[in-house]
Amino acid sequence: AHAVAAELLRAAEANRPTIVRAQALYLVGLIGDGRVVPGLVKLLANADVREEARMALERIPGSASQNALKNAEGTVPADFKANVGQSLHNRELTPHTAGTLPAR
Repeated sequence: AHAVAAELLRAAEANRPTIVRAQALYLVGLIGDGRVVPGLVKLLANADVREEARMALERIPGSASQNALKNAEGTVPADFKANVGQSLHNRELTPHTAGTLPAR
């Protein structure tokens, strides 16, 4: 799965139509692991696909993606901070806490 995720990330970084890049990032979020996190972090700076990169980071399990989101919260533009904060909030949810934690 990593080889496929790495190829999809390369497609998302390339000069391709935004919809192609967005779909590639969606798939990276489904099959990626901590090894693709640095590439996703770079894409948080790209206004065209930053939302898809954020969602991919939210979906990838593990501490690498969690830490990347925490670090990004302090570096992304002001108009995107709430989105990153929402991803951090969503990662805290479990079947036991969904609906009981206050919204961010």
